[in-house]
Amino acid sequence: DKKLAIENNMTKMCLDCTYNKNSLYDLTERIIKDRNKEPVLLNQHYRSCKDIINFSNEHFYEKKLDIKTNERNLISNKNYPNGINWVDVKGKTIQTKSPYNKEEAKEILKLLKKFPKTKKTSIGVVTIFRRQMELIESMIEKIPELKKLDIEIGTTHKFQGGEKDIIIFSPAISNGIKQRTLNWVQSTTQLLNVAITRAKSILIEIGRA
Repeated sequence: DKKLAIENNMTKMCLDCTYNKNSLYDLTERIIKDRNKEPVLLNQHYRSCKDIINFSNEHFYEKKLDIKTNERNLISNKNYPNGINWVDVKGKTIQTKSPYNKEEAKEILKLLKKFPKTKKTSIGVVTIFRRQMELIESMIEKIPELKKLDIEIGTTHKFQGGEKDIIIFSPAISNGIKQRTLNWVQSTTQLLNVAITRAKSILIEIGRA
């Protein structure tokens, strides 16, 4: 951001324009409010089961969402009830340029093996870090039976705007994570919101409690 600002003689505007500080939405919202108007909140939610979206409604939307999800359209699974499920995995974060956690990846394979081998149920595996995504992809690729499932693996950025019947969230954060990386994650809580709200019926979070 600083390099682009210097190259384009925009250093004075850098704080306003930098994506690290402001998204396009943030800038637009500020312009609207400067004109004494209020942005319109698209507050009707139809995707996720109530147990899942209630969490985001409380922590990210100031309880402004009007939840209209039709529960009859959601799938069910004998191993995991609809809503938020927690799987405790101690693990260890290997801190490279992009962190990863092998124990979480191994647990995901165990979970996927429990699901019926059918493409009728869509499954998403979401993580914050690219290296964790690549590790999970490589491990799944070695298990032919899992190719019978409808699985998409990606970072939270890749999943923005998407949805799956089941979302498995692997934050890859445990012992070994560096403080600066943890600070970055804590400053971008919207990533957590994106990961959670991609799930329609079942959200399985893996990590250390």
